[in-house]
Amino acid sequence: MRMVAALRLLLRQSWMGDRRQALSAFRLTVSCAQSELTSLRQQILRELKRRDLCAARIVSTPSRDESPASLDILLNCHAQRFKQCNELALHVSSLPAVRRVRWGRRAAWPH
Repeated sequence: MRMVAALRLLLRQSWMGDRRQALSAFRLTVSCAQSELTSLRQQILRELKRRDLCAARIVSTPSRDESPASLDILLNCHAQRFKQCNELALHVSSLPAVRRVRWGRRAAWPH
């Protein structure tokens, strides 16, 4: 019995390890004018919903001095969804209120 329980535990850990490795973070940072921040955030949220993507974190940073306001969006998704994330970034960069867009992916942090 002990051997069977140990094998189950090993299988479960290896399966979860593969699942964690497949999950990555996609970060999208958008710069815009302070007056456009709220409407831009709403447009991006609608676009996320339309593309069936879910944001893990959204942080709005108001403008200071001469720097523009920014919206930082973190998406945790599987590698198969990166095409949709790239399409989202391209769509957001075409919006008239957007000054600059930066995006990329990296391994998700362990929790």
